[in-house]
This record gives sequence, C-alpha cells and structure tokens, in this order.
Amino acid sequence: GGRFKMEGSGEFFMRGGSLSNVFLLLTAGSPKVTGFRYSGRNNTAALLIQGSGGAAFSNVVIKDPRITGANYGILRQGVGSTLDGCQITGGFFQDLCGDAIEFNVCPGDRNVHVIDHIIDLIDSTSSPTPQNWGIGVGFAGNVYDNTFSESNLVKDFVIAKITGSRMRQLIHVEC
Repeated sequence: GGRFKMEGSGEFFMRGGSLSNVFLLLTAGSPKVTGFRYSGRNNTAALLIQGSGGAAFSNVVIKDPRITGANYGILRQGVGSTLDGCQITGGFFQDLCGDAIEFNVCPGDRNVHVIDHIIDLIDSTSSPTPQNWGIGVGFAGNVYDNTFSESNLVKDFVIAKITGSRMRQLIHVEC
C-alpha cells in the first residue's frame, strides 16, 4: 500500500504498468493526471480529490483513467475545499465496490465535466453498508435537513456519454 500526493500544478502521467494498492491523492491546485492505472481494494479510492483548510482546486484534468478491482474509483470529498473547473474524460472502470466517480458534499464545486466513460460491475452487496453500492457516477451537495437552502445544492456540472452495465444506477444526483 501507499500513496502519491499531488499539490499545485504538477502532472502525473503513466504509460504502461499500473499501481496496485498505491492511491493518488490530489490536495490542491491545478493537477493534471493522464493514463492513471490502478487496481486493489486496500484504499477507499484509487484517486482521491480532497483538500482541507480552505484548499482550492482549479482546472483539474483527469484523462484516460483505468481503474479495476477497487473500492471507489475517483472520489471527490468536498468538505474543507473548493473546486472551480474539472474535466474527467475517457475512463474505464470495472469491478468496483463503490461509485466509479463520486463528487460527495460538493455544493461549492463549479464547472465540473464528467464525459465519455465506460463503467462495468459496481457490486458490494456484502459490504458493511450495502445500501451505498451500485452507482456509476454520483453527485451530492450537503446533507439535507429542515433548514436546507439552495446554497447547499450540488450544481454546475455536466455528465455525458456514460456507458454502463451491471450496476443499480448509472447516474445518481442528490441535493
């Protein structure tokens, strides 16, 4: 196991080979990731986009990821950071337990495009939280309650050209 951590405007490029149980953590800036290859279930996600302390992301590019035999594919945890501009394109995801691409608690994220992905087999019926499995692409704002306002909604995103099989929901959007 282990991780690669990116912060700033660097580029992560893979050609040939893949990472096994070594995930990629993006913590801020304008990172570009091309050809990312990953397999293994030791980590929550193969590629995690998560900042803290008000970290800002802009113009994030993730091209041609291939993630197989993992828990989550690409997971964006929005608490503690903002994101303005993200392109995730040309991915292949297979045999995952959680979402292939998930933007979780991201009401402040803007200009996000998730385009042209193939997703096959999202199944975790034996997990400790089986109600959360089976989603190809998921977007969520803040947790809903009786004082919920429009500022808590997830918004300003495009999901297009997603092909999927063997899952409960291909696209799931809440709040």
